[in-house]
Amino acid sequence: MRKLIPALSLVLISMLCAVSGRTEDEVKVSNPEPTQSTDVPFRLFATKNMWTFLKLDTRTVLVWQVQFSLTADSEGKTERYVVPVNGLPLAPTTSSPGRFTLYPTENIFNFLLEDQ
Repeated sequence: MRKLIPALSLVLISMLCAVSGRTEDEVKVSNPEPTQSTDVPFRLFATKNMWTFLKLDTRTVLVWQVQFSLTADSEGKTERYVVPVNGLPLAPTTSSPGRFTLYPTENIFNFLLEDQ
């Protein structure tokens, strides 16, 4: 019994070191985002908040915050809502689908908008 406790402690410590040493890139590889077509009119982008997404109109750069919840109200409906982030189009509506995309930054509140 006395030899078993140090051996188990050593195993637990090595497991904790292995898990804590994972980088953010390794975590992204283990949980990849679903692939999306780049030439569609609307795309959803995940944020660091697991309940919040950004919906992008890839033609006009209109952006909405999409938030949902798994809790249901008394009627059994789950709560979800969409709030506009910007209400003015930044490009003409004649732009082709897939022209714009978003990229996350280190700051969880900022995304980079790219004109492709």
